[in-house]
This record gives sequence, C-alpha cells and structure tokens, in this order.
Amino acid sequence: MLTAAREIARVLKLVDVVVEVRDARIPFSSSSPLLQSLLPHNMPLVVVLNKADLANANLSHRAVQMIGPERTLLASCGGKSKGSNVASVIPTCL
Repeated sequence: MLTAAREIARVLKLVDVVVEVRDARIPFSSSSPLLQSLLPHNMPLVVVLNKADLANANLSHRAVQMIGPERTLLASCGGKSKGSNVASVIPTCL
C-alpha cells in the first residue's frame, strides 16, 4: 500500500486533472480514500460513475447532486450496453 501511495503521489505531480472511475451502483463505497487523501486541494477531480445503466437512476442522480453535478458524469462504458458515452469524459475534463 505504501508503494501505491508513493506512485500515486508521484504521478499526481505530472497531471492537470484526475478522473476517478467509480461504480454507479455503489458510488461512495467505490471511491478511493487513498486518492482522496493524496489529491491536492487545487487539483480538479472528475468523477465518472460507470455502469450507470445497471444502477438505480434515482439514486445515481442523487449521487451526482451530492458529488457535484459540474464534475460528475454518468457513463456506461462498454460491457453489454449499446449506449456507451465514453467520449463525453474528455470534454468534461476541459
């Protein structure tokens, strides 16, 4: 775990924005406490809630409101879902 923390801290110095992919079915349980603790306060964080097509829509939208709608994106990236919106991640980061 210490090696992972060091590597994350090293990489965070090289990036302008962090994209954290969480499971939309468990948006708060699937967040990374290690990432949260190492993330500088001025570093933009975009949260992608993946597998949104499998999650309860009302709870997903509630999670977006709690996390922050300006930095949260509901996605269905791959899998059996036909409506993948992976391409919308990049404009959200800009």
